[in-house]
Formats: sequence, structure tokens, C-alpha cells
Amino acid sequence: MKGFYRLLNIQFASMLPVLLILTAGMLLTPYMLLQSEVAHLNETSMHPRFESLYYTSGCKTALYVFIAAFCVYFLVKQYNAYWGSKSIYTYLTLPVKREAYYWSNLLSFIIGLLLLLAAHLVAIRWGYSAVVDHIGSYADGKFVMHNGLFLAFIRSNFLKLILPWSISGWFASISVFLTAAIGLYYAFLCERSRRHWFIIFVFAAGLIMRHIVNAQISAPSSDWTIAKLYTYSIILLIMSGFFVWHSIRLIRKGVIS
Repeated sequence: MKGFYRLLNIQFASMLPVLLILTAGMLLTPYMLLQSEVAHLNETSMHPRFESLYYTSGCKTALYVFIAAFCVYFLVKQYNAYWGSKSIYTYLTLPVKREAYYWSNLLSFIIGLLLLLAAHLVAIRWGYSAVVDHIGSYADGKFVMHNGLFLAFIRSNFLKLILPWSISGWFASISVFLTAAIGLYYAFLCERSRRHWFIIFVFAAGLIMRHIVNAQISAPSSDWTIAKLYTYSIILLIMSGFFVWHSIRLIRKGVIS
């Protein structure tokens, strides 16, 4: 376990500078976008709901951009272990179980994604304060919607993907999140080990994830049932388990080197 913790600390510390920059960007960008979006509002304007401001200001796009940037950075970092520092050959010869290398990489990646999502939630709260401050600055604040942030998360199906309000929602969001993180790393390991056709399973998981996300966003008009949601989420978790098992098997056999 000591070897695993050391590897985890090394892997996470190596990506921390870039992660801090992306986290800072995730915190500041939605705030500035929302502040810019409400700058033109006055007491004669039609005041949109906060979730509408969230969409039209580009906060949703900013979330995608920063997460995609971190995923690209993670992949570049993994490839650099082969083409740059060639540290992969050192890691695989350390006196620790080879799966410790896998778990340290995967967990540091997951922790980074969780930090970005947490930063986005903080940014939403911060941006909401900016919106309230601006609207409250005229007409004695009579246009301020009390509990507007809470109502936004209730009304917006996309925001409920980030912060679910039900057990089924949590189950679906967690299954999509884990499968996306595990599947991305698994696809990299398959490419490095020349097991390219296994990447088809990652694409299949991606289609299921897209199906779940689209169904969740279109609810309640979707004809999906809770049983369907749980079924597809369980399939994703089973596929994630396979990705983990096969990834560890590839690393143990040393075929990724």
C-alpha cells in the first residue's frame, strides 16, 4: 500500500500545476460569463431565469471545454511517459505490484475531474451571487428571485446531471462519470498494447452514456422509465468493471511497454 500511495502522490503532484490552472479557469470563467450576461439588464428588461442565463452565457460550453482540456492533458501526459521522459519503463520495474501503477494513474485522473466539477459548482454559486447583486442594485431589489439557485437546479435537467436530486439520478450520473474516466484510460492502454479492436467496447459504452445523458436531459418528456435508467447504468458499471479488469491484465503482462 505504501508503494501505491507514493505512486498516487507522484502522479497527482505531476499534474497539479496544470490542474490548478484549469480549476482557476473553471472558477472564474462562469462568473465572468454570467456577470457579462446580466450587465445589460435593468428594471425595464425581461429578467430570465437563472438556468436560462447559465445556458445563454456559455457556462455549459465552458464546462465541456475545461473537462476536455484536462482529458487531453491526461492523455498527453500518458504518451509523454513513452515519447518524452520514458518513465513508463521505470514505473514498470519498481518493486511494487504493477496494478498500483494503473490505480495511481486512474485515481489521480478521477480526482482531477472531481475537482473540476466541484469548481464548476462553486462557480455557479458565485455567478448566481453576481446575478443577484446586479439585479438587486436597481428598483430596490424587487426583481430578485429568492431561492433562484435552488429552483434552477430543480428545473434544469442538465444541472441535475451535475448535482442530482434523486437516487436514480445519482446512480446514472456516477455510472456515466466512472465509465467515461475509466474508458478513456482503457482506450489509451489498448492503443499502447496494440489491442485496438477492444476500443470498440469503449465506443459502445460511449453510445450508452450518450443515450443516458440525452434521456436525462429530455426528461420528463422522455419515455424512459426508472427501470430502464437503472438497467443502462448497471450495464455501464459492468463495462467499467471489464475495462478495469482488462487494463490490469494488460499491465501485469507488460504488453503496454
